[in-house]
Amino acid sequence: MSDDSSQSRASGHSSQSRASGHSSQSRASGDISQSPQSGTSNDGPQSGASSNELQSRTSGDDPQSGSPSPVSVVRKGNCGKNSISVSWQEPDRPNGIILEYEIKYFEKDQETSYTIIKCKETEIVADGLKPSSVYIFQIRARTSAGYGGFSRRFEFETSPYLAASSDRSQLPIVVVAITVGVILLALVTGLLLSGR
Repeated sequence: MSDDSSQSRASGHSSQSRASGHSSQSRASGDISQSPQSGTSNDGPQSGASSNELQSRTSGDDPQSGSPSPVSVVRKGNCGKNSISVSWQEPDRPNGIILEYEIKYFEKDQETSYTIIKCKETEIVADGLKPSSVYIFQIRARTSAGYGGFSRRFEFETSPYLAASSDRSQLPIVVVAITVGVILLALVTGLLLSGR
């Protein structure tokens, strides 16, 4: 008689509750586990609860199946001595509309001191970084069902202090161009004056 009363109580709950005796609290939090009563065991006959359980799993109520797959493609864009531009592609299986991305990054070998950025775009610029340093980036997406797993770790390095020297290497080209321009201007002026 107690089994009948527990089943009648369970059938009065939403489709997320289970008649197998698990609390509705663990069910509502998205924790789904297969129990022997879900039709995978040969111990006894299947009850009506297992078909409700199956219906609940296939109806998309399971947050684990609704959360996005991990981001798999991450690229380094422009890089300065104190910043790195990072872009990525949407997860292979978004499982809904992506509401935002969470980007976690930290200096290599200093995982306990990390920064989190949340954005809706698929590109960010991480600034305030140290020159000539390697940073680890991980990204995950969020839908209405929650966050997916973080991507694998991607390592990107900032430019060294000498990055400014690349501007200096263009200095001779600028000086030559100005010199040629002044010489041409002098020649044209000389030709115009001698023509009078």
